[in-house]
Amino acid sequence: MGKMEKNYLTVNILGVSLTLKSDESPEYLMQITRFFQNKIDEAQKHMVNADPLKILIKAGLNISDELFKARALRTPRITAEVNPKDLEEFTERMINKIDQSLTDQ
Repeated sequence: MGKMEKNYLTVNILGVSLTLKSDESPEYLMQITRFFQNKIDEAQKHMVNADPLKILIKAGLNISDELFKARALRTPRITAEVNPKDLEEFTERMINKIDQSLTDQ
């Protein structure tokens, strides 16, 4: 079994240089780094002259919020808190995906 090649990417985020080491491709590492930098830039627009650590925390929380919302849209939990309208929309999306996959065959 061959050993996977490690890829390295040095990034500079808010004045801090960091070398990333990963099995992922350099293109992927650059893509996630650009995404993260964009989130930092968004947070910085609303936090003028803020401490860099606070900006990073805000960007991290924004990314976490997006992740949780995306997960909720993909797999809504069946609880008393589920909005029937959300469940209906989710079901319709799943039916549309099934219909689409059947017509693609």
